[in-house]
Amino acid sequence: PETHPGPEPAPGPETHPGPEPAPGPDPHPAAAADPAPAVTADAEPFERSPSPQLPAPAAEGPVAGAIAFAGEAAVVLALCLLPRGAPAAVDQRAAAAHDLRNPAYAVRYAHAHAVSVLRQAADLGLERGEAAGFRPRLLAHPREQALLGTMSWLPERVAGAARRGQPYVLARYLTELAGAYLDCHQHCPAVWPGAVRPGGPVPAAAVIPARLWLTAAARTALAAGLGLLGVTAESRL
Repeated sequence: PETHPGPEPAPGPETHPGPEPAPGPDPHPAAAADPAPAVTADAEPFERSPSPQLPAPAAEGPVAGAIAFAGEAAVVLALCLLPRGAPAAVDQRAAAAHDLRNPAYAVRYAHAHAVSVLRQAADLGLERGEAAGFRPRLLAHPREQALLGTMSWLPERVAGAARRGQPYVLARYLTELAGAYLDCHQHCPAVWPGAVRPGGPVPAAAVIPARLWLTAAARTALAAGLGLLGVTAESRL
């Protein structure tokens, strides 16, 4: 037999979803950089790597005491004058003495003297002129010849001191050179009182340029020797 569906049920009351619940904490939070710790007055100081242990300064010895008393240049030159193998002992009072009998002073003084002579000549308007005009035949005095001869040994003395490893060979040569220069200046000065007159140089002053060249050569030789020994060639003492 034909069947007929029953009546449809009446719809129930309309329902509305409630608010969505707040999301909970992420069970796998992303890694974040740790913030820098705040520094407070009672915070523990940062640990630092220990500083390297420096060697204790050496106790002051006789050479250091001599340098403090007489100056480095005087003591270094005095040490260079000692023969090889001699103990490094320096009489600080002798090294500091401004006496031409003190070789450590005489060499430095001779260089400063030559610089002073050239400076004085420049102040007086005296010039050496061009090197091409140098007339060595005017340097005929025995003291001038002796100085020229002493200077000619400079290359040999430098080579010998280096070859033997004996600085005193060069140091002692410099004392000879200083003596030859000072002796030459005493008898054959490059500039002397009356060498220049208001009207111009006197006739005898024709030798002045040659003697100025000789003085400049002595200054250069002394400065070169002192420099090789590690001594400053001072222009004033």
